[in-house]
Amino acid sequence: TDMARLEALVAQLLASPRVARVLIRPHPVKLIKEDLSGLCTPDGRVQETAGTLLIDNVRLCDLAICGNSTVTIEVLRGGLPVFYDAALDACGHDLNGHLRRNLVPPLPELLDEAALQAVEAFYDDPDWLGRMRYFDASYRGDEAEMFRRLAVGIRETLQDSGLAPLLLTPAAAAPQAQGEAAAELPRRAETDRDPEAKPRAGRRLSG
Repeated sequence: TDMARLEALVAQLLASPRVARVLIRPHPVKLIKEDLSGLCTPDGRVQETAGTLLIDNVRLCDLAICGNSTVTIEVLRGGLPVFYDAALDACGHDLNGHLRRNLVPPLPELLDEAALQAVEAFYDDPDWLGRMRYFDASYRGDEAEMFRRLAVGIRETLQDSGLAPLLLTPAAAAPQAQGEAAAELPRRAETDRDPEAKPRAGRRLSG
């Protein structure tokens, strides 16, 4: 993490009356843990969220700003719009190709009304779903069909290996898989938003 850039970004966000709270989530895989306590504020407006579940962070926010991290895909799956900031780390510009493939927009200089309208239009683009599925083929897919294809794949694999007596049927495979998938419900499950709804930004932001 580029700490100077992170500090500048937090200061910029705090200066905006649109931003109610800033949650900082450090990358979970780090050999050297960074001390982010100096960025946190006594009033709780800036908090570090290491150790909390990602989905809990997603539920609390209206907008996310990510650097070069595959967590971007998980955040988008939760229905949270993402801006990309290349300066947050030293991994290289657009390392994962999210910007190049138009999956996420770059962070604008100012998070004003125009920026929020632009990000909403970006994720409302009918072609965005196809771009998301390039990175996550299961996004907003038919679960029943996915489980059927999974069971067929397992059946074919077992047949090829000579373990035919252990074959699974789609009916047997689906319930357990569905139960596991329930743990990945998108953000704001307490609202009426559709699961894996397209990312949308709020007007008073936590990010």
